[in-house]
Amino acid sequence: DKIRDIKLTQQSSTSSSIASVGDAYEQVMGRDRTGRIRGIGTSPTPKSLWGSRSTQKLRQDNDSLKEKIEALEERMKKIESRGNNESSASVCHAQNKKDSLAGRRVRILNFSGKVVASGILMSDDNDNVVMGKKLGGEYYEVSILIAHDPTASLFIKDADRKNMNDAVGSHIIWFREYVELEDD
Repeated sequence: DKIRDIKLTQQSSTSSSIASVGDAYEQVMGRDRTGRIRGIGTSPTPKSLWGSRSTQKLRQDNDSLKEKIEALEERMKKIESRGNNESSASVCHAQNKKDSLAGRRVRILNFSGKVVASGILMSDDNDNVVMGKKLGGEYYEVSILIAHDPTASLFIKDADRKNMNDAVGSHIIWFREYVELEDD
């Protein structure tokens, strides 16, 4: 009766009638003896049926994930630091040019108007050349801090940068009409 009650209240993760770890039978009758699976016979073992995930393997996976997280956090600190240093230089330059928007935080939009990245407007000087193009009145120079859509294609590409993820931490040019100033 207990097994039936548990099966009624519990969604089964498998559609087969094979035993599984933590199933209703195990909850009522207790864990199987080492190397045995109740209700299957003597041939299959837990390892042969469900595979082996030893504690040592889990620890290795955990350590590997911790290292990746630390590396990503370090990368983010470098990107933020680089953005802040560039931003400070641009703010000083902006104070010299009264009408300049340089140093302002911006949202980068795609042609559909969707925000694909956040960054800092580095230059609105028409004579500045970035990625081999003169800004003119058409483009801004932008430092990309965060790619909200890493796969978003860049308007102007070069050998190293094709999508927004490639541009994180670097300066690119973007059409002025698709750069939106963030509220301070």
